[in-house]
Amino acid sequence: PLNAIIGFTEMLTEDGVSKDKKVEFQKLVGSNTMFLLSTIDDIFDASMANTNQINSVKASFKVNNFLESIFYELNGIIIKYHSKNVSMVPIRLSNNDIEIDTDEFYLKKAFLRLIDNAFKFTLKGSIEVGAKFSKSELEFFVKDSGIGINKDDQEKIFEPFVQGDGSYTRDYGGSGLGLSIVSGIAKELGCYLIFHSEKDKGSTFRLIFQREEPI
Repeated sequence: PLNAIIGFTEMLTEDGVSKDKKVEFQKLVGSNTMFLLSTIDDIFDASMANTNQINSVKASFKVNNFLESIFYELNGIIIKYHSKNVSMVPIRLSNNDIEIDTDEFYLKKAFLRLIDNAFKFTLKGSIEVGAKFSKSELEFFVKDSGIGINKDDQEKIFEPFVQGDGSYTRDYGGSGLGLSIVSGIAKELGCYLIFHSEKDKGSTFRLIFQREEPI
């Protein structure tokens, strides 16, 4: 990403570059900046997860307020992947008063990484982002219509540096650390990380919190 940022920034200052090209170069600088920031963030968080330094602090907050903050931050992910052919479907709880008692900071980190993965591996279609509530559990989910994951590769995706297609390549960009980090955060928060995926039919990832006192 840094090479692209330097290169396209230099090209913006060259004589004879058309206005349309400058706009294109600016978008490329913006998307590669987001890639660079997320890569640095992944390295720090992976280091913390591998050394058991994720220390969560529980506090109560409203689920729908949390979701609104997530939806707001999606703009950066959309810029990162130029997701023109992907529609984002936000799904809120019908009850605005539902609260959860966990670490909001780390929950957001985990949830945004699942959303980032969905956009990375979805070239067209839709991505649903939201929460579901029942008497016994509260679920945060990300459902996409992307490339899906081969059954044989599904055991590998939580290993560091493995991408969602089960490869160790960089075909889709990123560090390959995202799901490994999400898994570590889920363990610290005491929630379940569950997924279902089919090749060419998309994936659904869920962070499920069991209610201590079912209603």
